[in-house]
Amino acid sequence: MPNHKEDFDKRRKNNTAEDYFDKWAEKNNLIFERFGFDQLNSGIQGSDFGKIPKFIRNRPDYVVVKNKAQFVEVKGGTDKIRMKQSDLKSYCKWNEEMELYYFFYSSRYKTHKIIKHKKLLEIVKKCDVGQFHDHTKYDKKLYYKIDWIML
Repeated sequence: MPNHKEDFDKRRKNNTAEDYFDKWAEKNNLIFERFGFDQLNSGIQGSDFGKIPKFIRNRPDYVVVKNKAQFVEVKGGTDKIRMKQSDLKSYCKWNEEMELYYFFYSSRYKTHKIIKHKKLLEIVKKCDVGQFHDHTKYDKKLYYKIDWIML
């Protein structure tokens, strides 16, 4: 599982949560397609990636089709999930276009949880806020510290 404290090159080589989601979706006979940018595995350098408008960079990871089409954003963690406040603002807009779900994976518990966007908005109101160490003057990278048991 990538660790937010590791350097970018090390993080880009590990997509544990998305790999888990892919296997889970296949096992459950879901039709799914990659939708979001995956900077970790793209050829776009960080300095150039920042030139893409934030709303576009923050596209949900997948479109899933079962009874209807839905967005799915995949997030991984151990006993906590870190959700950037700025990303959540973008996800609110994406949810207006099509219903958004979150697929959370815990490498500690080796399991997942799926929740609707509306439910996550209720949860983050009760969460502490942290700040990633690599903030800039334009983006303080504040994030919600979501305890696994809250999901």
